[in-house]
Amino acid sequence: MPKGILLSLPARMRKVTIAFSKGERDQIISILQDLGTVHLERVEEKGEVLEEIRRRLREIEALKSRLSIVPRILGGPVVLEVNTKVSSFELEKLARRGEETLKSLLFEAEKVTSRIEELESEISRISEVLEALRAVLEAQGDASLEVVEYSGKHVFSALLRGPCMATLPEGLEEVFRIELGEDCLVGVVGLSEVRESALRQAEQEGFSRVSLPELPPEARTISDAVRFLEAALEERRSTLARLEKDLRSTLGDRIREVAAYLVVLEAEEERLRALEALGEGKYLEVVEGYVPVDSAMDLRARILDETTTAAIVLEEPSGKPPTKMENYRGINWYEPLVRFYGIPDYDEWDPTPLIAYSFALFFGLMLADLGYAIGLLLAVKLVLHKFVEDPESEFFKLFRKMMYANAFSSLVFGALTATAFGFSLPYKPLLSFPLEPTAFIKVSLIIGLIHIIVAHTIAAARALREGSRSTFLNEIGIIVVGVDVLYLFLLSYRVHKSVVDLLLGNYMDFHSPHFMLLVAMFALVVVGKVGQMGGLGVLLSLFDFTGILGDVLSYARIAGVGMATLFLAGGFNLMIGMLAGAIHSAVGGVLGLALGAVAAFPLYVFAHLINLGLSALGAGVHSLRLCFVEFLTKFYEGSGREFRPFRIPLRRTLRLLP
Repeated sequence: MPKGILLSLPARMRKVTIAFSKGERDQIISILQDLGTVHLERVEEKGEVLEEIRRRLREIEALKSRLSIVPRILGGPVVLEVNTKVSSFELEKLARRGEETLKSLLFEAEKVTSRIEELESEISRISEVLEALRAVLEAQGDASLEVVEYSGKHVFSALLRGPCMATLPEGLEEVFRIELGEDCLVGVVGLSEVRESALRQAEQEGFSRVSLPELPPEARTISDAVRFLEAALEERRSTLARLEKDLRSTLGDRIREVAAYLVVLEAEEERLRALEALGEGKYLEVVEGYVPVDSAMDLRARILDETTTAAIVLEEPSGKPPTKMENYRGINWYEPLVRFYGIPDYDEWDPTPLIAYSFALFFGLMLADLGYAIGLLLAVKLVLHKFVEDPESEFFKLFRKMMYANAFSSLVFGALTATAFGFSLPYKPLLSFPLEPTAFIKVSLIIGLIHIIVAHTIAAARALREGSRSTFLNEIGIIVVGVDVLYLFLLSYRVHKSVVDLLLGNYMDFHSPHFMLLVAMFALVVVGKVGQMGGLGVLLSLFDFTGILGDVLSYARIAGVGMATLFLAGGFNLMIGMLAGAIHSAVGGVLGLALGAVAAFPLYVFAHLINLGLSALGAGVHSLRLCFVEFLTKFYEGSGREFRPFRIPLRRTLRLLP
């Protein structure tokens, strides 16, 4: 996500560990305070930090050890002059970049080196066999390969190489003996049944067997084998020379880069060894915490660039990090409401966008009066800050903006219904249902039904995300029934029939598709509930359906509070108008009119101020209840902990009381 228009996900975090000498404590505190992006945690043990430092040291030492193949490949030691000057931040970055570059280069070089070693081993083995076969060919003449290597059912032959003074063990008969330098080649035969034991005893006497490599079928004689092995030997020597040349060329072209990175690695190694020594000597200090991903690199840059010995480790969080709510501007004004219910867990969806839309809609419908909306705007601007201790706090700033948004919602609905202070404005209202009790209640129930369906849809998505099939089936059953009821609600407008008649007519008719759908979804809810709670789920599944009815009916309070606001304003206007009229009638003339106006005005102001306060409070409380009790309880836990970045704020206002 993380920001969304319906649901958001809290900001992604990195766990940060900073190790530094005690002399740099003030610098570290200054950096953390200046950035204001790190949530600090209590550090119980420095051992993990020291272990991380030692792990990095082992990695660097292993890499330097692998680099020892470079001079061997290049044919001797290499002396280069490397002039470089870097800051602590650049050193750490270059060290990590150098590690990746050198590992990649060494991986390719080691693959080629491994192939070179294989070729050298093959060349040595082929040369040894070729030397022996040439000696046999020269001394005995050409013959079948079975003379030097044969394994049959009854007899076998083999070619052995060993000291001339060594004796053959029992079971081996000498066929020929050829001197080859300080050793002798001995052709032997024996019975197959003693082959393994006889050859094993020959090895104990100092002989080694000359085994022929895999040869083509057409190589039947010793001379054929010699020709084939000579060609194979030449091919491998050619391949070996080409690989060695390419490897030297590649490393030679990048030798300065290798040398520069090696210098950087050695400097990083010294820095880490200094930190290790500080830790072992009790001079090392460690802070741990969490930093948002988008601020992590700024933190790393500041720490490494402005300190000398400090080390910083950023890694994926292993536990449950604190939650930093992250929403679009305007939507984030409603974060105080969600915090009041509970801060979302790190991996939990943040419902602030939906709460913002819902609360503003409910509040606007309950206080749909243009005059009261303007009065609320003025109260928020001029009075609200006097009721808090610190008007400059982040929480109050968001709360005030939220109240501006709610007042604007009331302003819009007041303009659409053409009402101000209970009076009808001189134009046709664009929305008439808030002025008609029955229509207002019906619209409120439709809004509530949609709100409940959305809540259960999110609950189903959460169950699917968490792999809870039983909960998912339960929620799907409720959603389908809710959508069907919503369809009948909307159908009542088209067919001009009572909603109650439509609902009873369809759900009490056993042949109606709506009744069949209801039964099927009830069965689905029962299956889901039984999967969650066992046999008790059969009984409790009834409460899921009756619970929907209670939840939806609760939204009738939108119409109730909205009509109470309108009727109270109208009632005040009527009574105060009657009082002014009575004074005018009793006194008469212009004087009576003036006295009536003077008497009525303060009463008008007082009455509407009271109604504004009660109506705004009622709209806020009941909107909050609908969002919390009917909506959030369906899918939201709010069990997270708040992200509190390290900073030392200075209050701009301080109220001193006697």
